[in-house]
Amino acid sequence: MFQTVRAHTSGDGGIFFVASDRPVLEFVHPPDLADVHQDVLRDTETTYRNVVEPILADGRVLTDDFNPAEFYDARNREELRRKLAMSEREM
Repeated sequence: MFQTVRAHTSGDGGIFFVASDRPVLEFVHPPDLADVHQDVLRDTETTYRNVVEPILADGRVLTDDFNPAEFYDARNREELRRKLAMSEREM
């Protein structure tokens, strides 16, 4: 569907997909991380740096009717919720 697709990952299982009809994806402006909270700054910087170029011929189209990413990401989301809940308890 898109001419260019890439994914950013912090290495902890979370993935941020970027898709465009542009032939080359590039930042128009460098990311401004000045307002990013210190607790997530390192993960945010890592996510911007870690770029994965998917092989489009091997990919699947994600739609509202068929989104296997939600199924395969369920364990990761649950672990994140658990960590957030535990960190709130400690406050």
